[in-house]
Amino acid sequence: MNQTMTSRSLERQVVTNFNASNLAKSDFAGVTAHKGEFKGSALQGSDFSGADLTGSS
Repeated sequence: MNQTMTSRSLERQVVTNFNASNLAKSDFAGVTAHKGEFKGSALQGSDFSGADLTGSS
């Protein structure tokens, strides 16, 4: 399997559970976090410009 296919497979398996996290003033610019969970998280002042949060809540 080539490097690109391996990277894509791993990306799909990454858990993006940020529930109840203190993420204030975090830099998420350009991040891909599909199906990320941010429930109850402090996000004030965080930068999500250009981020792909498809399916996140």
